Amino acid sequence: AAAPAAAATAAAAAAPPAWAMDSQLLLARVFPTLGGKWEKERNLVMPVPDEEGFTDSQVATCLVIALLCGIAALDLAKNLYNGVNPDPNRKGKATVTPLVKRLMEKGFN
Repeated sequence: AAAPAAAATAAAAAAPPAWAMDSQLLLARVFPTLGGKWEKERNLVMPVPDEEGFTDSQVATCLVIALLCGIAALDLAKNLYNGVNPDPNRKGKATVTPLVKRLMEKGFN
């Protein structure tokens, strides 16, 4: 008679508590909906927003910086695509550096 009672006690101890069965009801009471019935009943008001946000000048500055970075990236991509092409008509001393000359001889132009 003691064995079935011990088994029932062990099963009850292993089962989750009753309040954990319906977590949505528990969360509904802990975190009421903002601006819902709970806040209207208590006449609660939120005078400031949760986050400050960005001003118009900050957004404009970020867009200008993004535009400049985009132009620089486009110019870099164009120069990398075209490769190293020194001006062959240029007259003067050291128009082609030794490194560029070696790259042109290997066919990397």
